[in-house]
Amino acid sequence: MDLDTDRLSAPYLLEAGLEPAAQPYGNWESDGMGGHIGGHYLSACAQLYAATGDSRLLDRLEHLVEVFWRCQAAGGDGYVGGVPGGRALGEELAAGLWTRTCSP
Repeated sequence: MDLDTDRLSAPYLLEAGLEPAAQPYGNWESDGMGGHIGGHYLSACAQLYAATGDSRLLDRLEHLVEVFWRCQAAGGDGYVGGVPGGRALGEELAAGLWTRTCSP
């Protein structure tokens, strides 16, 4: 409950070209792995809400889902993610622009 959902959702908003309500957390969340914690947090809140019925968790879940929906809508292609350049990387992978470079 100590984590700030606005900070957790910031990488997603940034990747979608939207203004975040807060700065993202540091380390992974600001250095190439943006959104990593947010996904785990969403799952944890959902499981804990299902087990306890604590309405504070439902409020957090609804807030994060609403932010993710806005990010999807802004992109127009269904993608939602917080990794910097993640949408562009996905498009490159889908177009076959990346090939395997290591041996099996």
